[in-house]
Amino acid sequence: MLRSVRARLLVMTVGAVAVILAVSLIVFNIALRNTLSDDADRIAQTRAEAGLEVVEVSDEEVALIDAQPPAGRLNSGAWIFFGNELIRGPNADPALSQDARAVIQAPRGFTDIDDPPARLYVLPIERNDKRLGTVVGAVRLGPYERTSRLALFGSIALALAVLAGLGVLTWWALNAALRPVSQMTALAARWSDHDLDERFALGQPHDEITQLGRTLDQLLDRVAAGMRRERRLSAEIAHELRTPTSRIAAEAELAISQLPSAAREQRSALEAISAETRRISTTIDALVSSADGARNTAPGVSSASTVLAEVIDAASPLLDARGVRLTTVAAEEISLGIEQKVATQILRPVLENAIAYCRSGVSIGAQRVGPSIEVVIEDDGPGLVSDEADAIFEPGRRGTAAATSNHSGVGLGLPLARRLARGVGGEVSADASAAGGRFVIQLPSG
Repeated sequence: MLRSVRARLLVMTVGAVAVILAVSLIVFNIALRNTLSDDADRIAQTRAEAGLEVVEVSDEEVALIDAQPPAGRLNSGAWIFFGNELIRGPNADPALSQDARAVIQAPRGFTDIDDPPARLYVLPIERNDKRLGTVVGAVRLGPYERTSRLALFGSIALALAVLAGLGVLTWWALNAALRPVSQMTALAARWSDHDLDERFALGQPHDEITQLGRTLDQLLDRVAAGMRRERRLSAEIAHELRTPTSRIAAEAELAISQLPSAAREQRSALEAISAETRRISTTIDALVSSADGARNTAPGVSSASTVLAEVIDAASPLLDARGVRLTTVAAEEISLGIEQKVATQILRPVLENAIAYCRSGVSIGAQRVGPSIEVVIEDDGPGLVSDEADAIFEPGRRGTAAATSNHSGVGLGLPLARRLARGVGGEVSADASAAGGRFVIQLPSG
């Protein structure tokens, strides 16, 4: 299926020209064949009429005017018959002479023969409505057929060459015309993510490209305004939540330290409150990092093994609570091109999601794939249906597996992970074709 605009334009242009060339080629060859056929008719008729001029017709006889006609007339392509007797004929192929004799009783007109290919014109010699003889003019059709074939093949070759040349020229012209559009689109997408103040500034529109530039500038203005509002809102929410969550965590830790050792139920409840508060704090930190545009300009470097160890350590309480077996896939020592804190905030929600939905086991591993580092997190849970691979990354959206799970999430972890990953030039994606849950996190290498 064609998706590229330039490909569709190329197909339409070449297709239209191909139809025009095909129609022109058919018309040209039909016209040429008709012209050649008319020429053959004219020559055969002229030869027959020339043969009639060298005979003298009486009531009972047809005779040549000259006893010894010039050699040119003998070879002029005409046979003269008196009754069934050949009076004069050209030095022609015996087979053609037999064909000429075969039509001496035919009415006036043209007759085509196949072997050898020729056209005969029958001209009766009559006197007082009595047919005394026949003049048969002939023209060989071989040269005409060769000319017609050469014209057909030549016109086809010329049409194909024109079509190929036009295709190359059209593709080059379309690439040249649309290249600025592709560049502008790529720049606009990059600016909308990383630089909110860049604009094309092509001036007053005077053609389609400059009009597109102005439209994209206006679009970037709206995108920049929306992203600034979003970042400001995220920062304000994070700021408002950070203080009370820190206080809750501190009060919980203080209460735990003051409880007697026998108060196990109260201690367990306070520890759960403290763990959930830390989890909220991590989410708040992710929001702050996502809202901080300066982070993208100084990505930093971190060790993949250290990041994985930190993520696993942070998820240990959830692993112990669910009794999940975690497998770490061994990998070479590799470096990430982002800060350790940011990498942890990207991977932790994805790992906790896998732990929440798995049945008994989760695996995590990192490897270098081309210029990127690929972290794969898999679980033996129910997995995803085909249309959920992107939907679960929308804020507040959860997969169908959530209906049968005890996990009480609100659908923010995965969207935050993807948002943070894209902010540093990475990506988080889900593989709906896997038997269980499978998430691939691509991060820049250090």
